[in-house]
Amino acid sequence: MLVPCLILSVLLVALDQLIKYWALTQLQPISTIPIIEGVLHLTYRENRGAAFSILTGKTEFLVILSIVMLLFLLYMLLSKKISHRIGVFSTCLILAGGVGNLIDRVIRPGNFVVDYIDFRLINFAVFNLADICIVCGTILLMLYLLFIDGKETKKGSESHD
Repeated sequence: MLVPCLILSVLLVALDQLIKYWALTQLQPISTIPIIEGVLHLTYRENRGAAFSILTGKTEFLVILSIVMLLFLLYMLLSKKISHRIGVFSTCLILAGGVGNLIDRVIRPGNFVVDYIDFRLINFAVFNLADICIVCGTILLMLYLLFIDGKETKKGSESHD
């Protein structure tokens, strides 16, 4: 299960970077493309902070924090401390998103993350594929930790009593 999920992570990072390259080269000059007018647009934004632009200008801190978190998650996977397929999948999603945004912060002059998904129906912050991976992976990991992790072990030990 681990190898296919890590391959998925690499593919998601590649897709994220391809879309960001497109946004930089094609979307930036025109600023926005309405997909569904007033609801969903593709809009070029440069985010020099973290989620919702918090910690703007703290690039070094964000890079170090990202590397520490990514190494921790990789350790959890490789040491098999997370081995259930849902835990592995969710962690690989977080890894993909974290790496995708980390690449932006490290390689782009100005140290910004390229955002392009503009959900205007609720006036939400502009975001990207990496952000989607991080959020979906985190929600799935929380659900896994709350409702699955340790439950199989408990059930197995209760049946032997």
